[in-house]
Amino acid sequence: MKQHCVIETEDIGRGKVRLHFHIDIQIGQLQPLPREIIDDAFTYLRHLLMFKPDGETPVRRMIESALNDNEDSRLLLRLAGIRVVSDFATNEGFIVASAGVGVNRLFDGSAWGEGLHRHALSSLPGARPTGPLNFAEGKAFRGTFLPARLIYDAMHY
Repeated sequence: MKQHCVIETEDIGRGKVRLHFHIDIQIGQLQPLPREIIDDAFTYLRHLLMFKPDGETPVRRMIESALNDNEDSRLLLRLAGIRVVSDFATNEGFIVASAGVGVNRLFDGSAWGEGLHRHALSSLPGARPTGPLNFAEGKAFRGTFLPARLIYDAMHY
């Protein structure tokens, strides 16, 4: 295994510095995720996409509407712990909060309650962690970005 590490510092004022770590690791061939983990991730995503935060419209329809600039859908999704983004590293998609009242409501009583949804999300193709973002509760939470194409993939998996 070949490794390379670079540490850079950035002066952010008031006698503080920010450290930036860049680590490159070349490893042997990656093993694919077990099928049951991928199946669970898509089952989770279908659960999320079929949830109706307003009691009428499923999340997947709200995301599609929000991607077409419907501000009402964007607000309802943010209350549910989901942010729609039109350009996150040149990709349309949505971000699911790792915690918070809204996202906890989505998973109450399910196998993904109490924050376990984060693990399922990270197994999906194209999933990427995000830094802290404000959803609708006045608090910032980390999240997981999912490409919009996963809506179709999950409903036809």
